[in-house]
Amino acid sequence: MNMAKEKKKTEVKEPTADGFRIHATRKQDVKSIISLLSPLQFLRFATVGDTLSLIHIESRDISKNPYLFSLTHLKPNEIEIYYSISPGMSPSKRRIIILKYFVNLISLLEESYEVDHVQLLQIIEASLTDLTSYVSSSYDELYAMYDSLKTKFEQARKKLASLESSNERLSLENMELKGKNDALFLRVKELEAYSDEVLMLKIQKWIDEHENEINVGEFSKVFKVNEQRVEEVLNKMIQSGVLKARE
Repeated sequence: MNMAKEKKKTEVKEPTADGFRIHATRKQDVKSIISLLSPLQFLRFATVGDTLSLIHIESRDISKNPYLFSLTHLKPNEIEIYYSISPGMSPSKRRIIILKYFVNLISLLEESYEVDHVQLLQIIEASLTDLTSYVSSSYDELYAMYDSLKTKFEQARKKLASLESSNERLSLENMELKGKNDALFLRVKELEAYSDEVLMLKIQKWIDEHENEINVGEFSKVFKVNEQRVEEVLNKMIQSGVLKARE
């Protein structure tokens, strides 16, 4: 037997973002800067007011939308850069990659901007310190972290399996209770359902016990019979001559 396999949709997790800025004074106009950077074919340019934005798309997702990218804003008195970080990627490693790109860009803009190099060096130093804390970790420390995460994963997996088993058991119990409830409901309905002949006898007895009168609403509540059906049976009894309506 040939069975068609259902295609699973590839779930693309959204990247996160980060960025930084440095003080820098522009020395050339926007047109000159575009002319300077235009040989870099991987860059796209956009201008908003006196700000020149440089768009660098490194990769795209399956829908052709930018996934890994950076956006650099060249302003009159500062340069800021924002960039995406893919899920599972070390933010420290990603920042170092962006810093390498940023430093190269600053070197190209040497004639266009007067950059606060002290501030830039502080950003680089902080990023390297952050990265070093991971790189310099001993094997024992890294293994301890891995072992701890593995233990937590196994515990979570067992807990999930237990919850799934409990959920399956509760679903079966719920189905059994629903079946019993439906059966009881039908049984009650059967007990509440009187034939016309039985209902006529009960109406006749009621009238005899209530001075030849009947309150349809009260009778219906006592015997749990729809008022409309009681009226129909009453009309049937009158039409057949069993009862006579008061004039």
